[in-house]
This record gives sequence, C-alpha cells and structure tokens, in this order.
Amino acid sequence: MQKISKIERNGITIKLQIWDTAGQERFRTIISNHYRGAQGFIIVYDVTNAQSFENIKVWLDSIDRNANENAKKLLVGNKCDLTSSRVVDQTAVQKFADSLHIPYVEVSAKSSANIEQVFEIMGNEFMSTLPLTLGQQCESKTVKNTASATNEPNYLLKLVIIGDSAVGKSSLLSRYANNTLNESFIPTIGTDFASFENIKMWLQNIEQHASNSVKKLLIGNKCDLVSRRVIDHDAIKELAESSGLSYMETSVKNAINVEQAISSFASEILATKTNPLPRLVSTIVQTSPVNQKSENKSFVSTKSNNSEYDYLLKILLIGDSGVGKSALLLRFVDDTFSEAFLTTIGVDFKIRTIDYHGKKVKLQIWDTAGQERFRIITSNAYYRGSHGFIVVYDITSLESFQKIEMWFNLIKENANQNAKKLLVGNKRDLTSQRIVDYAQGK
Repeated sequence: MQKISKIERNGITIKLQIWDTAGQERFRTIISNHYRGAQGFIIVYDVTNAQSFENIKVWLDSIDRNANENAKKLLVGNKCDLTSSRVVDQTAVQKFADSLHIPYVEVSAKSSANIEQVFEIMGNEFMSTLPLTLGQQCESKTVKNTASATNEPNYLLKLVIIGDSAVGKSSLLSRYANNTLNESFIPTIGTDFASFENIKMWLQNIEQHASNSVKKLLIGNKCDLVSRRVIDHDAIKELAESSGLSYMETSVKNAINVEQAISSFASEILATKTNPLPRLVSTIVQTSPVNQKSENKSFVSTKSNNSEYDYLLKILLIGDSGVGKSALLLRFVDDTFSEAFLTTIGVDFKIRTIDYHGKKVKLQIWDTAGQERFRIITSNAYYRGSHGFIVVYDITSLESFQKIEMWFNLIKENANQNAKKLLVGNKRDLTSQRIVDYAQGK
C-alpha cells in the first residue's frame, strides 16, 4: 500500500509518500525498480523472528545496489510488545546498527509504541540535509522542493518500507497513517501498483507466444490524475528502456497523447511491412504405440519454430489451497522446498525444458490459486489452450480429495477435450497423518 502524510519541522512542511512493499522473494526484482528516486528506507524486522533479522543484510545490499547513495536508512524492530517471544537481542541489534551508522528503534504496531518516533527520526534525518532557509538553493539532492503555492508542502520525500514478509510493515504503516490495526495477516502483493507489477508477466507472455519481431509499446494511462499517481515516472521509463520498449503516458479521459501513441505505433509497424509474416503455429499430436511403456504416453504439443526448443507444452497445476501445488512446482523446477506456506494469488508460472526422445520440450507450468474467489478467473483465462492438467490433493486432507471431482468438472467445462489429466496425491511422507488411502486415490 501507499500512504501520504505531512510533517512540520521548523516551519517547513514535508510531504511523506510512504510505500509499503512485499517481502516475498518473487516480488523483489519488481520492487527494487522503485528504490530509485526514494530518499529514505525503513528496514523492518520482527524481534520474534531471527531469520527476518538475518535477512537485514540482504535488504541493505538491495538498497546499495539500486538506490541513491545518499538515501537515509532507519532500522526498525517490530513487535517489541511480545517480550516473552523475543529471540533477537536488542543490544546486539543496536551494536549492528551503530556499526553501519544507521538509527535504530523498536516499535509495536499493535500497541502504537514508538510508531510516531519512526517517522520523526526520518524527518529529522531529512532536515539535516535541508538548507538553512528556503530561499537558499538546496545543494543536497536528497530531497525535492515542491513548494508552489500557499499551504503546499515545501518538500516531497519518498520513503520505502522494506523487510521480510510478515514482519509487520503494513501494520506499521496503517498504525501511523490511520491509527488502526488489522490482526489478520494479508501479504502485500508487490506494492500498491498491481497493474504496473504485472507488466513483466505480460511481456513474458508476449515472449513465449508471439513472434520475435513483434512490436511492443508500453502505455501508462491516467496521467491526468497527478495527485493520485503512485507509479514513479523514472522507474517505469527505466523499465521500458531496459526491455527495449517505447513508452508514452496518456489520458483517455482528457485525450492526452492517445492519438499520438496509436499513430506513432502504427507507423512503426508499417515501417516493417516488407518483412515476411511469421508462420502460423501448427498443432500436432504424437501418439506412442499401444505396447509402449507408460512413461512414453501420448501428449499434445505445439510445434515451435524457435531453435531453443522443439515443442511447447502448457500445463496447469490445480487443486485446493494448501495441498502443495507451489511446493511441487518449486521442487520440480528449482529442486528447492520451503516450509513456509505462501498462498498463490491468482496464478504464477515457471519454465523447465526437458528432453523427450531427442526433442527439446519446453514445459510452461502454471501454478493456480486454489481459493474459490480465483476460480472463475483462472478457469476462464488459463484452462483454454492448456495441453495438460495436474490435479493435486493432499493425502492428509479428506476435503481436498473430495473436491477432485469439482476440479475435473472445471476442466471438462473450460478446457480442450483432448487435454491430458494427471491426478497427484501430495505429502506422501506424512504417513502417520494419512487420511486418504492409496487405493482410494488409485
């Protein structure tokens, strides 16, 4: 989420634009793009979680790589009210912060302890870089003077709150901005700019399914909503340039740059009109002999002209939430496993290429959310065009097994009738907790 706040220091009004970011590793590349242009970072860890403290160095390294070298930093230990659950020694953390010349404060978003102090410290840090009078030229590039009219802030400061998932970043910000606290843990997804963070996914879709020569244009719409803007212009421009994209900002409401964007893009496409059109993708079916071993069963695949692989298969992992779809995919693609349960939001996917009888088969494996609220989205948008479905249940959960029929009905209603299906019972290592017998699954 993003919140706006104002603080006063010596007659100077400072507008704080505070960004709450996701702690999950899969969002870090996207989030780091927004470090640029930030004047300050609040690094949060949980005093009851040693791993979150150990990962502080990872977050500091990320700041060093991506942020302005003059950016201010503040280390915050959250949940200080949980004295009986504390595992991180305060003295050790203070010594660590002192060695890096970073201020340190412990807070409790739940009890409001020291929350105001966090932003007071950041405000004072910024004040130390400001000129003595507003009439002087600000030599420091740490802050941006935005004073333009009476009652307008003199300076706009962008703060980014970072740290591991579940350390309480959102709670800290909510307590400061609204003086409220939600006991429920709802992970932040990227930051409060879902349409921007999904750009990478759309570009990957283009790369996987379109011709290499296809033209692309990135458009940021609603540029007329200046006061509600949450996407930093420099960050998106840098993303566009790094991806080889043209970039324009438009306002459909005010007709700003709309015609210019479409016209210039059409001209760019027409300039390459003499190039041959890409060949249509052909769909083939390979069927193994009846007496062939089970591992060589038939499959439907898409023939590709890409020299990196011979066939592209789109496979969906479906099943109830918590059955281990993401863990299964992570183990197959990266050979890693995490005990932490992070609910998939919508869809995620990974790529792995395998060898099949001397042919390179690129597996595009989609991990889908099991929650009911996402089923319409995933079934309508992702089932069509899939070559295969892996339906997963948890052998320690009877309910997940009983819902298998529902998942197969969704396949029947939304997928190609020739799509292959595989039923997988996960967590077979939990023999003492098994509820669904092997014979039942078979």
